[in-house]
Amino acid sequence: MNISSEQLEKGYTLFRQPGSVEWVFADDETMIAACWEGDHSFRVELDPSAADEPVFCSCGDRCCRHDLAVLLDVLRVAGKMPEMFVMECHAAAKNQLRQETHKELAAADEPPAAPSAPTGQKQTAEAEPLSWEPLSPEPLAAVVSLAEARMDKTRGKRGKLTFSQPVFPEPEESAAQWRAYFRDRFHKALMHSRPGNYMFGLGSELKGFYYHVVEEMADESKGWPPTVRGLFVLHAQLYAMEALEQFFAQPSFNPSQIYGFSQITKELASAASQHIEEILAVINMEEVQTRYNEAMKEALELLRLNTFTPTPPHLDWSALYQTLWGRIFLFSGEWGAEERTRLEELQSQTSNDSLLTRVRTSLALFDFLDGKDEAALAILTAHSSLPRDRYMYYVNHLYDHQAWSRLLVWLRGLTRFLRRESYLLNHEIFPMWLNAAESQPEEPGWIEWIKLLLPQSQDIYTIYLIENGDARQVAHMLLSQGHPIYYIDRDILRLLEKTDLRLVLPLYHQDAERYILEKNRQSYKQAVRLLKKLAGFYKKLKEQDRWQLYIGQLAERHSRLRAFQEELRRGKLIQ
Repeated sequence: MNISSEQLEKGYTLFRQPGSVEWVFADDETMIAACWEGDHSFRVELDPSAADEPVFCSCGDRCCRHDLAVLLDVLRVAGKMPEMFVMECHAAAKNQLRQETHKELAAADEPPAAPSAPTGQKQTAEAEPLSWEPLSPEPLAAVVSLAEARMDKTRGKRGKLTFSQPVFPEPEESAAQWRAYFRDRFHKALMHSRPGNYMFGLGSELKGFYYHVVEEMADESKGWPPTVRGLFVLHAQLYAMEALEQFFAQPSFNPSQIYGFSQITKELASAASQHIEEILAVINMEEVQTRYNEAMKEALELLRLNTFTPTPPHLDWSALYQTLWGRIFLFSGEWGAEERTRLEELQSQTSNDSLLTRVRTSLALFDFLDGKDEAALAILTAHSSLPRDRYMYYVNHLYDHQAWSRLLVWLRGLTRFLRRESYLLNHEIFPMWLNAAESQPEEPGWIEWIKLLLPQSQDIYTIYLIENGDARQVAHMLLSQGHPIYYIDRDILRLLEKTDLRLVLPLYHQDAERYILEKNRQSYKQAVRLLKKLAGFYKKLKEQDRWQLYIGQLAERHSRLRAFQEELRRGKLIQ
């Protein structure tokens, strides 16, 4: 069997895709697999007794990428490391190329020999394809036998090996049986970490593994009742997260070898929290307590074990813990009280700083769920930094439940953290504040809080004042700040003009005078542009006499500025 380096690389890429190889049949002579590439499957037959061509693929090519993906899976099942075989193949190819180059250099130094080929034909030395036997530590037949022996545990009713998929579980089965199915079905994709030379692209495969597990199980359990299906998918999600965590914990794994590893873990945690929200939306908690009590408790136990590990986990299990318990506590305060007791015991027994932080953060969650906002804030704000996702959970929860008084308490307590988040303030917090302030107009605390955040809160505070009939205060505030007209938000200017046109007159007068004092032609042009705008305002107010008096005094006051006088005439403001 000859192996080309190009096909080997393609076969390895195919092998790494979850579910790419499915074993269909095997006996003492032949093994048959379905190799999936996208939506197409290819039949691959493996016969180690055939010396010339032990692998045959329905695509028609000899030693194609499908053949190699199946062979690499045979190595995996036999307990070997497919990655090491790939590396040995590349090393052998480089060595072969080095030997051929050495022969060519040696031949160039020798005197030319008599041609043995007819004139007009050129002899070229072609590199021989790699062969299995020198590269694998054992003959192909021995590896296949070992793989068959390991697969023999799944022998079917007919006495022949059946490897397509483990039997899909039933809704009535226990959560432990569900998880055993997940391990049998998906363990291949993350069985070994890659050698350093093969880290490129692993980040996307890690995310792909998570989505593959969750989406496959959600799709295949469509016919189940909603509550038990939600629990099944929840366990599948926890299995995928736990499998990734175990993959990261391998001694050979180095996060620095994966570009954007921290971003990948954040995206996975965010996706997991969103999936939990979707799952809990279809679960009937009353039915859980009466019929599926054990399945939910096992899920909570798995979540606890992975969240409160001595060493910090790579994935953000605390976010999942927060999301899941935030919903369950509403339905079962008894479960919440038991969990709080466990956390308090863990807090008293450990001196690990990282673990203590995670435990205290979780205790703050239960304080919040009990309505003890000050106690929860005291825990969360004890440190100089607080992740945005952690505190926005509480803010969003209170906003969604229209708990305005509690929301005000949290915004006050988080002020020093929110000051650092300009984008978050403008796009999430300030719109929330506006709705809350309009819902509780009699509460002065809303105005006091927004004033604390000036000047960051100026735009939203201005809109609030205008909508509540206090546009004059807005005009005075803008005038006192002395900002140029172009600096003020256009929407705010339009609101002021619509409310009372007289409110914007001082702003335009101030800006025009500022441009005149700069004493250059370009500034005079800008001043005339503003003055023409003012002329239009006075006309709308039917106060042309007042305008003529002002423009005449302005021209006389600056009569020595020749360029300014020229621009006034050009703008037809004076004769």
